[in-house]
Amino acid sequence: MDLFTYKRICSILEGYIAVKVPADLRASVRLTYRTSKDTVILSEERPDWDRREWMSTELVQFHFHNGTWRVYAKPNGSEWIPVSSISPSNDFEEVLEQVEIDAQEVIWVT
Repeated sequence: MDLFTYKRICSILEGYIAVKVPADLRASVRLTYRTSKDTVILSEERPDWDRREWMSTELVQFHFHNGTWRVYAKPNGSEWIPVSSISPSNDFEEVLEQVEIDAQEVIWVT
């Protein structure tokens, strides 16, 4: 992904995370993301009080290929699989909105 796209995605995710996790809950849960060449992984972190560190769980992967964003999840915790309810799109905000909706409860299990 080019530098402009990278900075745009980071800005979008920073705003999303600020809204998704209320300030009063940030001591007990936080969302983080990391990027590589064409992949963005959104993770949830919770404190492990015994180890005095944050434990991370990968929630969703956004993969950018040929100008299109595809969404993957780890519903069983082991391997990334495509989220069939989220159609690939060239608009990152569109797929992020679908992740938030999560119609099949694959990402945000309630």
